Amino acid sequence: MFKTTAATTSIVGLFALAACASDGSDVGADADNACVRDPEVPIACVDEVDCPAYSCGCADGSNWLVFAACQDGSCATSTDECERDCVNRGGVEHAADAPNPTVVGSPECEDWCARLVAESARLGCGGFERCPLYAECAIIEGECSAKARERLACMAESAEFTCTDDGLDVSSDCFPSASCDGDPCPR
Repeated sequence: MFKTTAATTSIVGLFALAACASDGSDVGADADNACVRDPEVPIACVDEVDCPAYSCGCADGSNWLVFAACQDGSCATSTDECERDCVNRGGVEHAADAPNPTVVGSPECEDWCARLVAESARLGCGGFERCPLYAECAIIEGECSAKARERLACMAESAEFTCTDDGLDVSSDCFPSASCDGDPCPR
């Protein structure tokens, strides 16, 4: 069962993610199988939740999702936040220099985010006023872009939303079975 709560962001975004194994030919700002956005294409933002996420691991074994900073309406590429997050955790074990792979820009990501925001507003128990695209539409461990899109489509269709003491709770029994053969973004 897949669960997410607004109080802890998305469990999808909390997995330690690595850069995808792509030759780069599939990478484009809006390609639905692009695993990492082209760093030369600026990303507009209101705050850091609109920016790509990087994996960060501390020496104590904790793993974090670090969002690039939003500076003057555009996402920066600095991951200095990892160092600050790990200062009291034994230092940085690893800090990704490339954003985590996602299916941001795909119809499945857009559908899931629309439902997440709509259900959050409908239930009124806290949650998402905007969708954190780079956390919600991440390609998680064991997936590729095809499986991530299948999982998001399933969640957009069948996820159950409830209110808890911690805010919005989302649960779903979505287990993608799409083939990753030839997929440029395996994890």
